[in-house]
Amino acid sequence: MLRNIRIGTRLMGGVTIVVVAVVVLTLVVVMNSLGNMADRAEQRELNDLSGLLIRQLEQEAERGESMARAIAEIPVIQQAFAEGDLSACWN
Repeated sequence: MLRNIRIGTRLMGGVTIVVVAVVVLTLVVVMNSLGNMADRAEQRELNDLSGLLIRQLEQEAERGESMARAIAEIPVIQQAFAEGDLSACWN
């Protein structure tokens, strides 16, 4: 069957098949690389956000501790705790 086709036509068909195979292979490699790049960018963004969240939580913990320390230094609160009267703290 291929003997009936001219050599130029066979060469063009072969070159076309090779070009299509190279394009498909290139697309597969590029798409894989883009997927990996997107995954790395997403992971980097998540790491940045988690770091920001941890810093904010630490700041809020320090703020809460400072507020608790300030309230604990109020004489009326100290008196109520010494007497075991915690309901006086809420009034």
